[in-house]
Amino acid sequence: MSRYRPDRAQMRVLAMTFLTGGLLLSLTTGLQASDQIVVPNGLENVEGNGNNGFPFNIAGFGVASQRYQQVYGAPDFAALPGPVLITELVFRPDGGLGRRFNQTLTDIQINLSTTSVEPDNLSSTFADNVGADDTIVFDGALSLSSADTGPAQGPRDFDIVIVLETPFLYNPAAGNLLLDVRNYNGGFTTQFDAHNADADAISRASTNQIGDVNSPIATFSNTAGLVTQFTYVPAAIEVIVDIKPGSDRNPVNLKSNSKSKGKSAAAGGVLPVAILTTDDYDALLTDETTVLFGDPELGGAAAPIKSTVEDVDDDGDDDLLLHFSIRELVDSGAIDGDSLILALTGLTLDGLLIEGFDLVTVKP
Repeated sequence: MSRYRPDRAQMRVLAMTFLTGGLLLSLTTGLQASDQIVVPNGLENVEGNGNNGFPFNIAGFGVASQRYQQVYGAPDFAALPGPVLITELVFRPDGGLGRRFNQTLTDIQINLSTTSVEPDNLSSTFADNVGADDTIVFDGALSLSSADTGPAQGPRDFDIVIVLETPFLYNPAAGNLLLDVRNYNGGFTTQFDAHNADADAISRASTNQIGDVNSPIATFSNTAGLVTQFTYVPAAIEVIVDIKPGSDRNPVNLKSNSKSKGKSAAAGGVLPVAILTTDDYDALLTDETTVLFGDPELGGAAAPIKSTVEDVDDDGDDDLLLHFSIRELVDSGAIDGDSLILALTGLTLDGLLIEGFDLVTVKP
C-alpha cells in the first residue's frame, strides 16, 4: 500500500500547524528574543483609569459564566516589526483594588482573530465581530496568579500571564485584533487594571448578569477594556526549500546514516537541501550558521555540515545549497521512518526569521 502524500496546499497547512506549534517556536527562543507591546499605548508605566473583573473575576459580580470580547485597534500595534506570532497575553492587577491571588479557572476558552470591527463599534452580536482567521489559542483549565507587586497605587507589575497553547499570527496591516473569551465556570481572581476613554484603542462587549457564555448576544458594552501586554516573536519569512534538487519525491535512505569509527558525520549519507532565490527572497542573505532542519512533528533539528552557492534550478539566480548529515538528522530526532515533511528555520543576515518546508519519501 502506498503512503498518503498531501498535495502542496495540504502540505502547507500541515507544515504551518507544526511550525507554529512546535519547531519554529522552540527554535525562536534561541534565535530571536521575544518582545512585548502594551495596548493601549502610553500605559506601559501609567495606571489605567479604571478596573475590570470581566472575564476572569466574574463570580463576585453574580455572573456564573460569560462570553467577553475586547477589540484592540491596529494603530496601537504600529511599533511591531510586521506580522508577529503572539505567544502570551499578560495583564496586571488594578493599582487600587488588585490583590495577590493564585487560582485555577476550570474551563476557559480563548480565541483571537483579525477583525475589521473598530474599537467603540463592537456589534452586540458576537459572531459579527469575529474575523475569518478565528483561532482557539487556549482551551481548558487556566491557572492564573499575581504577586501584586509594584507601586502601591499602580501601575502594578504585569504578572498575570496566559501562555497561549497555539500562538496567533497577527498582522496589523490586515485589521484590528479581537480577544474572545468564554468563561464557562466563573471564578474569583482579582480586579484587573483597565482603561476607559473615548476614541482610544480598546472597547468591550460581553454578557453579564443577563445571558451566559452560550448567548449569541452581548448584554453589556462600553469603551473600557483590559490594559494588555502582548508577548510576541516576529513572524518568519517563508522561503522556498527544495530537498534533493532535481528529484520529485525526495527519497531519503535512513540506512545511509552509518559511518565508520573515527570518521566524521559527513562520511555517512548527506542530504542536500536548497534555499531558492526568488523575486521575494535572496537566498544568499541567509545566515547559514543559524539554520536548523528537521521534522517539525518530531521536534528535533540538525545544522548543516556544509554549504555552497549554486544555481540549482537553472533560473539564472544563485541559490544556497546546504548539506545535512543523515546520521545527525537521525541522532538528533529530526527524522524517522514516518517523516513526511521536513522544515527549515533560521535567520537572515539582518536577524529576521525564515522558514520553509518540503516533502520527503523516507526509506527506513
